Amino acid sequence: MNKISSRVKQIRKLKQRSLHDCAKLLGISKEKYHQFEEGEASISLPEIELLTSFFEIPPEIIFQDSSLDTGQHSILEDNTKPTFINLRNKMIGAQLSIERQNCGISLEDLENKTNISVDLLMMYEDGNTSIPTNDLFLICQHLEIPLKSLLFQPQSVDMDADQTVEETEPQLQNQKQVENGDNNQDDVYQQLLQGIKNIPEKDQADIAKIILQKLKL
Repeated sequence: MNKISSRVKQIRKLKQRSLHDCAKLLGISKEKYHQFEEGEASISLPEIELLTSFFEIPPEIIFQDSSLDTGQHSILEDNTKPTFINLRNKMIGAQLSIERQNCGISLEDLENKTNISVDLLMMYEDGNTSIPTNDLFLICQHLEIPLKSLLFQPQSVDMDADQTVEETEPQLQNQKQVENGDNNQDDVYQQLLQGIKNIPEKDQADIAKIILQKLKL
């Protein structure tokens, strides 16, 4: 955890970004962001991904010791950041749930190994709350999966053309309404999240990737 915090701090200074701007980007206080960089507080993986977008670097750079990629990366608009965070929470939760079940580990077993309560683990897997990176490290460690495997990689979406049109159109209908200026954006967004929640877990990550890719355009 401290290694990631130090890496973020190093990159922020190299990219000449201020503590104030980084805190504002994440919607947290300057004091809390400073605590994160000093290794005294934790933020979620989606928040780290937002920072890498702000720093104009690929997310994986945060987890490496290599030199920085100077390529340009798009920065999300303010009105899409909450959607990005919530969809990434849903996507990460679905991936963790699949990995846990594939390993044959119950929520109770994971609670015993991580000291994270079953109720909180369920909230994480449902995507109802962001997972602090310290908890995420513990979960990944006991599921024996690299944290980097959870990073958002839109280029990895691979669906048949017919499947893309026929199976994702109902789930993306509400998103299209938002893009067309629907006056009930909050209601539409909640319907979208509920629709994703109602589909099988193995499909949730793919749907989330498609929507997140649209936000990145």
